[in-house]
Amino acid sequence: MAGSEPLKYRDRAPARMADGQAAVALALGAMLCLGLSDFFNKRAMRAGVARTEFLVVQSAFFIVTTLVLLPFLGGLSPSPWLALAIIAGVVTFGSYYCVLRALKDGEATVITPIYRMSFAWAVLLAVVFLGEEVTGRKLLGLVLVAVALLLLTATDRRPSKAPATACGADGMPVCEQPERPALAKALALPIAFAVVALVLIGTKSFLYKVGASHDAAAASFTLVQALAFLPVAAANARVVDGRVSASQLTLRHAPLNGVLTALASILLFLGLERGEAVIVVPISQLCFVVTALLAVPFFKERMTVWKALGLVAAIAAVLVLSSAIPLPWG
Repeated sequence: MAGSEPLKYRDRAPARMADGQAAVALALGAMLCLGLSDFFNKRAMRAGVARTEFLVVQSAFFIVTTLVLLPFLGGLSPSPWLALAIIAGVVTFGSYYCVLRALKDGEATVITPIYRMSFAWAVLLAVVFLGEEVTGRKLLGLVLVAVALLLLTATDRRPSKAPATACGADGMPVCEQPERPALAKALALPIAFAVVALVLIGTKSFLYKVGASHDAAAASFTLVQALAFLPVAAANARVVDGRVSASQLTLRHAPLNGVLTALASILLFLGLERGEAVIVVPISQLCFVVTALLAVPFFKERMTVWKALGLVAAIAAVLVLSSAIPLPWG
């Protein structure tokens, strides 16, 4: 009997390894779908699509996609843990609102790195409340994800020459710069919204993990989430626009995003069923790599040295988190 316990664990090791590999593959699928979604989202905003309309149509097609996939994912499975999906739907809308509010008055190069760090909040919640372990390998992977994000959103921050608006005592033009307290005050509110978005996005990922840990079905969970999101998005459109409508421009752009975000959510949930949030969530949030790569040929954005280094860091993060490369400490 003394030797039966080690044999038991040896027998389970291949299954755990297979689950881990499947979790990484699913996380990469979610990453790809999220990256494509962000790219098409950016294209829609450049085309002038109203964000309020976009969110309503996107969520409607999210629901349609989930309903289509439902029979292939085991059908509708009632569970008391689906109550978390309702919270996830409201939290998701709140995160969208805060991100947009932050980007309205703040610089994207400041706001984007802040809210994209949401994976760190999700990991913290998983460690504290679910007891997930942070090993040296996982910590290195998390650091590489953060480095990739910072490098891929880095821009030339050299100040531009401000127009001369006053003259000095010698008659020469003098550039008036905004006072530092006023500048700091102007940046404080957008940064605060970005931090709230970080917490909300990370909380949604954590809710996914909790639901997956209690055997809530992926399609059922994401469907309930979308059903909670849609009325909130419609109410927001009603308040902001005075009506709930969808222009032809919106209908050309939003449906694809609905399909992609539904696929990303289901893949993320399935990944969290098989793997730890400490690994799955950071990999899925590397979606900004896909968006950055597509932005170069389609939006004519430059591939800088910083972005290239960011891509290298992102690839290294995936390899480290997936245990694809050996490390001295295992």
